[in-house]
Amino acid sequence: MLKCQKCNKGIQSGDLIVYVRDVDFSTLDGEYCQEHAEIEENELKKSRLVETYKGVDIYRKDDTYGNVRYYPDWQSLVHYKEIQWARDYINRELN
Repeated sequence: MLKCQKCNKGIQSGDLIVYVRDVDFSTLDGEYCQEHAEIEENELKKSRLVETYKGVDIYRKDDTYGNVRYYPDWQSLVHYKEIQWARDYINRELN
């Protein structure tokens, strides 16, 4: 039987199983009940948030080689090595 990673409650067949996705679309280990998936995603967003630029949140995640990646929105399809490049992207998108 699957169990929620947060509350350890059993997830029955037919129950909604939710997987939490990181800023780069990778999936966190474990399954979550719907309630705790939202909590876990919000905690993850808070831990990855670098700044809010012109109303858009910029997130940071290091890749497996230790390279810094800045994402100009949660689960953005693009990422940048420099935070200024993420800001420039936001400027282009807002114009």
